[in-house]
Amino acid sequence: MKKHFTIRKTISLPVFLLLGSLMITSAATNQYVLDALLKDSVSVYGIRISDSGVETRGDLAWRLPVGDTVLVERALSGNKEYALTIIAGNRYAVRSSDILATDGVEEDPWDTRADHRHSAEAKYFATYPPYIIIISLVVCALIVTLLGLRIRGMRTFAVYIIPILMIAACYWEVRAFITLGTDAFWWCDLDTYGFWNTTLRVLPFTLLVAFQLMVYPMYKNLLSGNNPEIKDELSIKPMAVSFVIALPIIAFVTLIAAIFHCGSLVQSVIGLITLLAVLCIGSAQSMRRNVRTLGILGGIAFSVFCAIYIVGAMVAVLGLVITLLRVFVQILITLLPWLLILMVVTGTSSQSEIKPTPASPDDECKDRTGARWSNKDQARRANWRYERQNRGESMY
Repeated sequence: MKKHFTIRKTISLPVFLLLGSLMITSAATNQYVLDALLKDSVSVYGIRISDSGVETRGDLAWRLPVGDTVLVERALSGNKEYALTIIAGNRYAVRSSDILATDGVEEDPWDTRADHRHSAEAKYFATYPPYIIIISLVVCALIVTLLGLRIRGMRTFAVYIIPILMIAACYWEVRAFITLGTDAFWWCDLDTYGFWNTTLRVLPFTLLVAFQLMVYPMYKNLLSGNNPEIKDELSIKPMAVSFVIALPIIAFVTLIAAIFHCGSLVQSVIGLITLLAVLCIGSAQSMRRNVRTLGILGGIAFSVFCAIYIVGAMVAVLGLVITLLRVFVQILITLLPWLLILMVVTGTSSQSEIKPTPASPDDECKDRTGARWSNKDQARRANWRYERQNRGESMY
């Protein structure tokens, strides 16, 4: 009896350990880290199942801090935007964009490691330092430009250093926009900072964009030495127009290609060719005038600076427009009910003011002198007699 017990114990112990290790490994391979950009917590929702069997997000259950580890089982059925997680033995849903697979995960249906929003670069642009760098570069460029215009000995230094400062500022702007998209302007987000804080943050942002747009015309005066002829020959307008209209033209051409059932590869090639053609036409015109004015090296260098400056200015203006639109929409949503009430009240009062007041019977039975008569006919006869008397005619 003891022998059989010993054999079973000897066999079952390794099996138990093997099964336990497999369970631990299986759990480890499904572990994800909560990693939400621009947030300090992740929303966890219940799960609803529709009649067709599709799993959707339910009500908010609670929030978990960023950095916590959760066990992810799979994507929701028919809804890959959310992941099914096991928390305290219950099933919940979290956004797939808010999770990052750990090193032990072999099959990641969302490929979270390739999502740039989880990269170190995205996290860096979700902090203040890169934007402080941009502000410093733009302000320094503006100050150096003013000094170059005022102090003759600073002109040569300013001519060379201003393009370097602005190119660096534009580089950081474009890099932030490529990394985060419209979230690059997170520091003016209404949901995060509220209406009044966002409005206060928009004011310095507006000044920064204004400073950036002011640098080019001032640098143009500096480079030309305030010579009107050279200043008029330096060209940026054709290049700027080509950059601005490039995207609408590409969208139109791609739409035409889609109407004719061209493949995605053909549409991409057509869009790329159109982009290069539009940019080359405008840039070639500006570069030709700049080379003619500043020489080959100077003209090419100035044209390259103009191209980078235009892209950076477009990103800055786009961010300002998006932010102002969000604030304006919030103001409109807040004031719209009160405006409707005011319009209704004003319209009602104005209609009541224009209603004619009926004449009283006493007024209808008075003649022109104010004397009262028993009926309208007598009042009219009295008025007739007064008129004839005034004309010197007989009343009989």
